[in-house]
Amino acid sequence: MENDFQNNLVLDKLPELSDEKKKILENQNSRMVSEFHAKKLEIQALKNWDLFYKRNETKFFKDRLWTTREFEELLDKEQTNTCEKKIMLEVGCGVGNLIFPLIAEKCNNYFIYACDFSPRAIDFVRSNELYDPDNMKAFTCDITTEDIFNEIIPESLDIVTMIFVLSAIHPNNFQQVAHTLYKLLKPNGLLMFRDYARYDMAQLRFKAGNKIGENFYVRQDGTRSYFFSLDETKSMFENVGFDVLKNNFIERRTINKKENINVQRWFLQGKYRKPNSPKTLCKPAPYSTDPEAIAEREACDYSQRINVDMARNGNCPRKVRVYTDGIYDLFHQGHARQMMQAKNVFPNSQVYLIIGCCSDELTHSLKGRTVMTDVERYEAIRHCRYVDEIIRDAPWKISDEFMEKYKIDFVAQDSTPYVSNGCDDVYKEIKEKGCFVATERTEGVSTSGIVARIVKDYDLYVRRNLQRGYTAKELNVSFLNEKKFRLQNKIDEMKHKGKKVIDDVKGDFIQKWEEKSNEFIRTFLMLFGRDNLSQIWDKSKGRIKDVIRPRSSSRGSTSSNENFDSSQTDSPPPKRFARAKHYSITSDESDEETFETASGFPSISFKIPSP
Repeated sequence: MENDFQNNLVLDKLPELSDEKKKILENQNSRMVSEFHAKKLEIQALKNWDLFYKRNETKFFKDRLWTTREFEELLDKEQTNTCEKKIMLEVGCGVGNLIFPLIAEKCNNYFIYACDFSPRAIDFVRSNELYDPDNMKAFTCDITTEDIFNEIIPESLDIVTMIFVLSAIHPNNFQQVAHTLYKLLKPNGLLMFRDYARYDMAQLRFKAGNKIGENFYVRQDGTRSYFFSLDETKSMFENVGFDVLKNNFIERRTINKKENINVQRWFLQGKYRKPNSPKTLCKPAPYSTDPEAIAEREACDYSQRINVDMARNGNCPRKVRVYTDGIYDLFHQGHARQMMQAKNVFPNSQVYLIIGCCSDELTHSLKGRTVMTDVERYEAIRHCRYVDEIIRDAPWKISDEFMEKYKIDFVAQDSTPYVSNGCDDVYKEIKEKGCFVATERTEGVSTSGIVARIVKDYDLYVRRNLQRGYTAKELNVSFLNEKKFRLQNKIDEMKHKGKKVIDDVKGDFIQKWEEKSNEFIRTFLMLFGRDNLSQIWDKSKGRIKDVIRPRSSSRGSTSSNENFDSSQTDSPPPKRFARAKHYSITSDESDEETFETASGFPSISFKIPSP
């Protein structure tokens, strides 16, 4: 039965488990739900919840009369007298055990969206006498997908409530649900959360044969339940951008005097706010010794072994822990691509990527000197987006003890055998065990290649940095080399200036030529005009052709226009005057115009025919 929550005990840490409870949890591992049955439960989740509401109708869950006391923001005291309504979403509304008590308390300043996985549950909500289509909308939705965006636009909600809902969803989908709710909320919007805590009475009641995965169980009716830790919920909501306002364990007692029941219960309750401006997630991946990594490792049930087929098909009861290692000197795109491939090696499963990086001492003894120190290499790796955890001072060869310690399922590397220290392939044993998955090497990119390029262009880098103001001492350059580099810089500077002057002069000359040409053409067209020129040419070209065409005449004719003496009529004119005759083009109305030829040649006069 539901009780008053005002006097509940709020804790940041659960008390130690008794030996009896530890034994109960150990016994649950003796017989796990089969992989086939676990997959079937996921497929039939909708059917099982719909059957649940068919059997129980509205009688199973009691109204949550405590919500406004636990989440005072639901009362909306600041805006109860305003006309503007806030918009609220209840995820997993069931038959309305939260929203209808809220309406009964006269919290009328909301437009309420209510969604549930079960169509039958939504039918019960719509049939409730308090259901008002003008102020609320109930609809079916799978919150693990983006179907909800067909009903609600992003960044439109002021408040989202999710009470005992996330635990019924497969853990692989938790992050997707958190991301969806983050997108739906307005800046400064609130998410209010309550669900089952780790080691609650409900978890301890499960017997062998009910456990699907770590802290994940199936009930007799086929519905499922997960039990959360504080670190899990904090990490889950922070990873998508929420600010954590509250994140605590709640202790309460279930009391039924009639049946003589007085049982301790543990729930996890939180309030999370979407920041006013988008949060840039800049937190680097943790080291293996950090609390986040330790908590993740302890939460992994390594007794549930995962094979390649399970990982590829997405039938894993937990995250797949993939490990890859290297030196990662001068961290470059080849390293990043290797990590990306390792992170995505099983696209149908949730992969937790662990990176191992060898120390300076081990690397220098087996491979050679590095440019970066081990601390610098560790820091470079942990800021790669694909990395979930860093193991410092990683071993050169992976042992069974190392795999067990860090609960590693698979090792990802390129398939080419890695020969080192007298060993044909340091990954040979891993491959034989079936724990090796291959990635592809990025050809043409390597730390050695980058170093070779730096050495090749060393002089250019030094000269450039000298120009920037670095001293020879800072660049580790000798006195003579410094003078040589500075002289080369001066010569290059003079060459550049000379080329610039030539280019400027050439450019000015071309520009002025273009300007004069344009001015001449413009003036010519202004004087004659395109139409006038065409008209003159069309009417004159025929007359001009007739005039300048050579005339045929008999020898000794008295009418000759040739400009030679009569004594020379019997002989052809000199060659130098053959093309320099005097032509007259007459016109009835115009005076003759004479155009002088070059010096020593007869003039040629034209009369332009009138139109």
